Amino acid sequence: MQLVLDRAALLLVDVQRDALHPDGALGRAGQAPSAAEVSLVVDAWGRLVDLMREAGRPIVWVKTGLRADFADTTYAPIWLERRLAEVGPFFIEGSWGAGLMDGMDAAPDDYVVTKKGHSAYDNTHLDRLLTNLGVSQCIVAGGGVTDSIAETARTGGRLGYEQFVVEDALYPPTAVEMHAPRKQAEVVSLQDVFAAASAEPEPAQPGPDYAMVLVDMQNDFMNAERPNVLYGFSDPMPEEKRLNIVENTQKLSAAMRERGWPVIYVRVVRRQDNSDDVHSRTHRRARPLPPGVTHCAIGTWGAEMVDELTPEGDDYVVEKKGGSGFGYTPLHRILRNLNAQRLIMTGGAVTGCVWATALDGVALGYDITVIADATYPPDSPDLPSLAEWCAVRPADEVLAGL
Repeated sequence: MQLVLDRAALLLVDVQRDALHPDGALGRAGQAPSAAEVSLVVDAWGRLVDLMREAGRPIVWVKTGLRADFADTTYAPIWLERRLAEVGPFFIEGSWGAGLMDGMDAAPDDYVVTKKGHSAYDNTHLDRLLTNLGVSQCIVAGGGVTDSIAETARTGGRLGYEQFVVEDALYPPTAVEMHAPRKQAEVVSLQDVFAAASAEPEPAQPGPDYAMVLVDMQNDFMNAERPNVLYGFSDPMPEEKRLNIVENTQKLSAAMRERGWPVIYVRVVRRQDNSDDVHSRTHRRARPLPPGVTHCAIGTWGAEMVDELTPEGDDYVVEKKGGSGFGYTPLHRILRNLNAQRLIMTGGAVTGCVWATALDGVALGYDITVIADATYPPDSPDLPSLAEWCAVRPADEVLAGL
């Protein structure tokens, strides 16, 4: 990978007194780096900060801040127990030890993210922040190598970021466990980062103008003989309306394929016993199908796409277990791989899976347009409510815009 500062942000992870200062938690336990080692790494961080500020690139200070009783932490219990036994309480929110190391100061234009575990991405807004900033590469410095740096590299890589861990800007500086981040990120030196600042970057690869996401266009959602109709939980879809939804979806997907833009089918597929269902318990109680009756069960006709909307050779198929197409699925990463940021969405239901997918998608930073006359139930009175969150437009208008 080529490091390009114009696409990068600097992540400074856990550069806090409890980890480095002689009066901090690790220092009191005799586990902090030596004064000479700390001086070197603080100097390295300062050089990186100066470089990024001069280049006008984002600097994100990722701090750990925990309750005194550690009830809010996401650390592995065995790791936390050992660390508390060795060093006592650390990174307590608002304490002196949780503050940034002496000589390290966040500027007003910098960004601060507070985490509760090791990874900078775990249950934080970092992914959305980087999306808002147009960042695709991360320069990672700080510590510790075997926990916070390794986990930030792993989870950031899973989200599709190109990550560059700066080997001589880490603590402990003599860590022999660099194999962990090496498996997840590029390991570079300060010299490499500064060389990248003057290098001629390769041109960025543009993504498609749009990706199309078809949500739950399946027999057990659109067929008049589906279980929820047979047991009185839904009304059958009028055939004329069903055909209109299918026709509009066909026209849009054909236009996408003609332009070489991705078409992604998202479908529900669950075990017959529903034990892998991730809908809320309230949702499941609202439609209590008899024992042994499951819609969209693995291997059944009901779980298949309707005949008129069969995926084609280059299309993508994402399987889910609940409502949102982004929930416990690779959809977000697939769109990242494709560099697709604008989505056209069809399918249903307007207050169910389309609603959940659209709201999760806009929260992740996608520009979403839901096709009003290619969603079900037809003519839903809830479309204006969905329009509070994303664009809702008719198929012909979108096709003309393409």
